[in-house]
Amino acid sequence: MKIIVKGVMCTEDALAAMGAGADAIWVSNGCNNKALSSPSTINVLKGISQAVKSRYSHAQVFVDSGVRRGTDVMKMLAYGADAVFLNRPVVWGLHAGGEDGCKDIMTMLNEEIRLAMALTCCFKISDITEK
Repeated sequence: MKIIVKGVMCTEDALAAMGAGADAIWVSNGCNNKALSSPSTINVLKGISQAVKSRYSHAQVFVDSGVRRGTDVMKMLAYGADAVFLNRPVVWGLHAGGEDGCKDIMTMLNEEIRLAMALTCCFKISDITEK
């Protein structure tokens, strides 16, 4: 069984979770519902990812919250996320058109990611880097 610790928003907590036996860190601020002053996930993702992966080579870093466009997904991958989860866009799609609306949102996001990758000469996901 894999242990994933969700809701991590600082390097210290991420390293403590990994030190206690976690397999993965899930960077999430609960869609920023906790406090208006809490940081966005993209602002803490890079530091957490670098710290965790430098000490624990097996670690995976997941992220959600704040993803609205395909370019957001690409940025999060560039900052070290191994997977990016969607919240609001899926709910918007479901609300607007049920299952078909959700499929439309996913198609749109996928096309935005493909375009962003093409414009930055990334031909596969592993080509996406911060530079």
